[in-house]
Amino acid sequence: MLQNGNKIKEIRETSKSKGEKITQNDMADHLGVTQSTYSKIENGHMPTNLDTISKIAEKLKTETKNLINDDSKKAIFAPHFYDSSTNNGDFNYNNSKINQLVDTLELLIEEIKNQKNK
Repeated sequence: MLQNGNKIKEIRETSKSKGEKITQNDMADHLGVTQSTYSKIENGHMPTNLDTISKIAEKLKTETKNLINDDSKKAIFAPHFYDSSTNNGDFNYNNSKINQLVDTLELLIEEIKNQKNK
């Protein structure tokens, strides 16, 4: 499960400044949940999964990767993308590799959606 509320809220509120004004009710309707449930997602009180993040990104007209915060990226990809180039014992993640994988996964998701809609 991913904690991404702040990113989601930030992008939704940015859409208001662009004249689109997407409300929490709009988002809740798009996801098929109550406004209260959506509010919990946006305020970080309810973790989400990649499917929900993808649906939110679709409504906000942004890429999924823009909604996934760095901590969630680390939790998802840490076992595969740990950068051990520093020998100080700290975890250092190679964000370019993570972003590259997220891009690839987004393409795969789009292909699956397109095949499903045929």
